[in-house]
Amino acid sequence: MDEFVRKLYYGMIILGFALILICGYCTMDGSEEKSLTERTPIKMEQISDAVQNYYFDMSDMTVYGIDVAFFSHHQFIRVFADDEEIYTQTKGGGIWGKTPGSMWNVVGIPYGTEELRIEVDAAYPSVQYEEHKFYFGESLEMYKSILKSSLVSMLVSFVLVIVGATMVIYGTLANRRVYVGRSLVYLGIFITIFGLWSFNETDGATILFNHRITSAFSAFIFLMTMSASFLLFVREFMSIEESFVWKIICFLSVINYVVCLGLQFAGIMDLKETVLVTHIIMLISILYVILALVQKVIKKQITHNLKNNLIALIVLIIAALVDMAFYYLGVMDGDLLGRFIFLLFAIILGREATSNSMKILERGRKAQIYEELAITDSLTHLYNRNCYEMDEQEMEKRNGVLVIAFDLNDLKKCNDTLGHSEGDKYIKAAANMIETVFSEYGKCYRIGGDEFQVLIEKGRTCPIEDLLTQLYREEERYNGSGARFLIHIAAGYALYDTEKDSTIKNACSRADEMMYANKRQYKKRQST
Repeated sequence: MDEFVRKLYYGMIILGFALILICGYCTMDGSEEKSLTERTPIKMEQISDAVQNYYFDMSDMTVYGIDVAFFSHHQFIRVFADDEEIYTQTKGGGIWGKTPGSMWNVVGIPYGTEELRIEVDAAYPSVQYEEHKFYFGESLEMYKSILKSSLVSMLVSFVLVIVGATMVIYGTLANRRVYVGRSLVYLGIFITIFGLWSFNETDGATILFNHRITSAFSAFIFLMTMSASFLLFVREFMSIEESFVWKIICFLSVINYVVCLGLQFAGIMDLKETVLVTHIIMLISILYVILALVQKVIKKQITHNLKNNLIALIVLIIAALVDMAFYYLGVMDGDLLGRFIFLLFAIILGREATSNSMKILERGRKAQIYEELAITDSLTHLYNRNCYEMDEQEMEKRNGVLVIAFDLNDLKKCNDTLGHSEGDKYIKAAANMIETVFSEYGKCYRIGGDEFQVLIEKGRTCPIEDLLTQLYREEERYNGSGARFLIHIAAGYALYDTEKDSTIKNACSRADEMMYANKRQYKKRQST
């Protein structure tokens, strides 16, 4: 299983990089779409701080099917052909956002248009002075060009989502077997969230997902949930001692989440307007990690695990800072470097966290084997005397436990006449019968060479006589199948009553008395 997981992890990474390289080769060949032309407006008119008008002379456009494409970032758009409105994007999403979000606008220009005017109205002061580039050509070629330019970024983001989701699934399943810690799950959640946010921020996503209000809202939700998952991962992975600082930062993340959503739904401030607070909390989280690293270096507490992955943590910090920088520079697909840096971080830390979990799983598996060996009889695979004595002590706290004692008749005779290998077959066959009949009701033990015991916690409701009858039928079926030596099991039982018995051993003694009486009856029948 461990080898399979390791191969799957490396295979996934190799496939992801292969796709990225192929994609990069196919889309970054330096060629330009001949049918697309970037044009500079003949005039730009500043109507107000928020509103700008861009004018284009279209008299030289003498062919049908010409479109204009440009990107808008939380801005209201109106397009006019010879003062006749031909396109508008001015609706917000109510409580989900006041603006249309970030999107590519592709507008068909009527044939014969002399002048094209594009009105841009910024929804927020932070986007008032963003520069715009305008492309003219066929709409299909425009869509292809936009997708092609952002395909590598989209693919890197997609690989991050797959890697993160795989970590979450593997970490969750591993913890069901043996507790391996939560660092792999936290890391997977963090990487998945980052991948979804990163994918949503690409130019290609603005083309693929038309409902930009939903996409913009999702992006800010992803962003606000990153800090907590990152801190939880780093704290466990770095084995940071219990500290109130990380709790305060996580608490601030929750408060920020609740307050920002409250302001959004109340119509007071959009998530776009409160994103600065989210970024400040992210920077505080990064600073906390840096200080924790410095503290560990000073105290000489750098473990082998942390030493091997120190570069990966530094890489992560660089990636986060690069992404935030490009965000404030207003670059959508310009943070490809940041995405690749983050992918490198995910691979290095993911490999280490997965390797650690597999080592813990292996130790847990061995410990489980040793534990089973310590409480299991090697010949019959029933519980052994060690387990019986532990359970017997536990059962003394419970009233109404049914104790059933078994002994195998003529086992010594079987060993003396047919050999110990046949005697072992006798023991295993008898054990199988006892387990088949009684395991549904309680635990079955081999406590000696030919001695067996069963403890049934809910003894008062156990149909003991019916079960013994079923056991004797199993004997008859086995003995009638041509066995070399016939099996005869002596049995006795007693109910443990805390009002009458000082210990459960009193009930065991009564069960033994009944069992030995059963043996005497068997020997008496054999002698006649």
